[in-house]
Amino acid sequence: MTLLSNLPSQVAGLAVDVFRLCLWLVLLVAIFVPLERLFARRPSKFLRSQIGNDLAYYFYNRLMPAALMTLPLAVLATLVQKLLPAGFHDSMDRLPLWIGISAGLIVGDIGSYWAIGLVMKSRSCGGSTRFTTAPNIPTFWSAAAPIRSTWW
Repeated sequence: MTLLSNLPSQVAGLAVDVFRLCLWLVLLVAIFVPLERLFARRPSKFLRSQIGNDLAYYFYNRLMPAALMTLPLAVLATLVQKLLPAGFHDSMDRLPLWIGISAGLIVGDIGSYWAIGLVMKSRSCGGSTRFTTAPNIPTFWSAAAPIRSTWW
């Protein structure tokens, strides 16, 4: 840890994140590769030609969202903290833990569903109107990224 203490805090945080991702990758490989070998329909090589792409996507898809969302979420958190009434946090602290967790899950689900619906309404999806209403969001997600081929 003395090496990390000499680095700027952002670089040290990135190094810790990459280290955690490596640990998770080792754990996932240790669990799922034997399962894929035991229950494979079609046996394949472990180290295939696209393993570099797979590793790049693994790290990219876990590091970039955090990097891109840090500043907007910091601004949003500051705004929300300024807009909330003074006693809000005290009243939330007095609630039982299970009520607070349930309320957080409900608010998070409603908020994410609303945000996806808002994005779908503002985006033109090839002129089709079936993607513009919130109840059709599962239809959108099933058509957004069709699987063309798999390697397993």
